[in-house]
Amino acid sequence: MQYVLAVLYGLVFGIANIIPGVSGGTMLVVFGCYDKVCGALSLNLKEIKKNRPGADTLFELADFFKGFGDSSRIRIMFALFEKELR
Repeated sequence: MQYVLAVLYGLVFGIANIIPGVSGGTMLVVFGCYDKVCGALSLNLKEIKKNRPGADTLFELADFFKGFGDSSRIRIMFALFEKELR
């Protein structure tokens, strides 16, 4: 689950960099991720390879994001977030 959150945070920070007047660095501070990102930037490649998720986790993430690949699914999820369907 922490990898899903990391990806979602990355999306938020990426979008924040696109919006004029909003700093991605500010968003990192607001979400409390600034130290983690700075630490990740200082890691060497061996550390990254050692700490990366396993193949099963990566496949689970890929399956999770397949749900966003179709506009009909996005509309259904949007409707569910807006109001409970009866």
